[in-house]
Amino acid sequence: MAPIGGSPPVGSWAGASGTGNTLNYIGDHAYGYSGNIDITENETIFIKHHTGNEYIVATVTMDSKNTSGIDMVCDIKINGETVLTTRVGDAYQPFPNWSKESTIIIPAFSDFQMSGQLVSSGTVDYNVKVIGRVYSA
Repeated sequence: MAPIGGSPPVGSWAGASGTGNTLNYIGDHAYGYSGNIDITENETIFIKHHTGNEYIVATVTMDSKNTSGIDMVCDIKINGETVLTTRVGDAYQPFPNWSKESTIIIPAFSDFQMSGQLVSSGTVDYNVKVIGRVYSA
């Protein structure tokens, strides 16, 4: 499959930088950054995106610097199905600073979502990043 070049897919934002809850396209690259978001026991959506006639091979990074005393779950869903779950915190990983990176394929014509929530009380500052290459389907 050849990378997509030139114009971004219809409906995407072609700006060169920014935070937000969708993926951005620049040529044959896609990226998204949620910015730092305080999460609680309620599910918080960091990034939600629908792909068009393209698929994306992406590296996703889930990051927090203050998980001491906090237990949380981050899910990646494609078309409503959980494809990756990361658990972090005192009950799962006994260290306060962490960063988790994974590589995924986001299929064409798919709904992609990254979300997180605490499984303990409190709040935590959290962010996610998606950086990938876009290919025509």
